[in-house]
Amino acid sequence: IYEQIALTAQAFGMTVKQGREILLEAAEATRDYTDRVMALSAVPEERRAELVKQVQKERGMLARATLALKAGA
Repeated sequence: IYEQIALTAQAFGMTVKQGREILLEAAEATRDYTDRVMALSAVPEERRAELVKQVQKERGMLARATLALKAGA
């Protein structure tokens, strides 16, 4: 899905390269999200654990996409 997002960048007046760069920037900007979620002391621990699972799932997909994008760059 992330590669499709990069390719869709053209529909928004950007190049595919710009779309890829946005995804790479997103991967970098979110690399510490699991730590940040776990630091949310106002959120119950069970809920934080569920959120971390979601973050890890999304980050895994983003990581695979960014590797593919880097390989194709």
